[in-house]
Amino acid sequence: MSNLPESLIEERKESFIMFPKDLLHDYDYEYRELDICHLAIIKSLANNFTNTAIISINDLMTVIGISSKNKEASQKIRESVGRLQGMNYISVYADRSKAKTVTNLKPAQTYFIQPTRNNEESFVKVFETDIEKIVTMQSKHKSKLFIVYVAIVSHLFYYHDASMEHKATWPTIETLASITGLDRRTVMKYAKLLHEAEVLFCITTKVHAKKNKNFYGRYKHRELITREAIQETEMLQRCKFEDIKPVVGVE
Repeated sequence: MSNLPESLIEERKESFIMFPKDLLHDYDYEYRELDICHLAIIKSLANNFTNTAIISINDLMTVIGISSKNKEASQKIRESVGRLQGMNYISVYADRSKAKTVTNLKPAQTYFIQPTRNNEESFVKVFETDIEKIVTMQSKHKSKLFIVYVAIVSHLFYYHDASMEHKATWPTIETLASITGLDRRTVMKYAKLLHEAEVLFCITTKVHAKKNKNFYGRYKHRELITREAIQETEMLQRCKFEDIKPVVGVE
């Protein structure tokens, strides 16, 4: 462990949630990005010894940075929480003892929301520091930020032996667009914003004159990601360090 890079040692001490890949890859319904955003936040708030988030719809809106007076947003969040409950990702209770489930949510009422372990056999490791950074970003489109973020980190894998882990992943923009349901330009826009907010580290290597390759990972591993990007690109072409450039817009 002591021979590992500092960023890997630090990461092993971080708190995280297990985000079900099934929801990320369920392409068949509208507002999936909202549900991904809300489930990530609820699971983070419930990541305590009670496994319960004690929160109201208005509180959830505040966490996301939306005014509780926004009735349209309030309705969408209530519907989203209801969908998550209907799909058995969470259970919503009216009382601390969890004796009474609730389906008709009221904005100001405090509820006890407990994530289930549904479909966690295949999960994305999502660190709470990343969730915190995203919810505090100055953006009205947190759900798009979340779905792009989760789509990217879903390509990272973790092992008992951290020295085996790759901290860079390189899905194509087309792959990310397919997973998120967003167009290429929108994916690039939000990947860039996540980079600027130091949530993800995104760099581009030049494979040849007309082809670039994007590499992504958690921002704290930027040195490891750069090293892996160079090594991976060298497999395709002899690459000098100056061929690596920080992203100014994922290409």
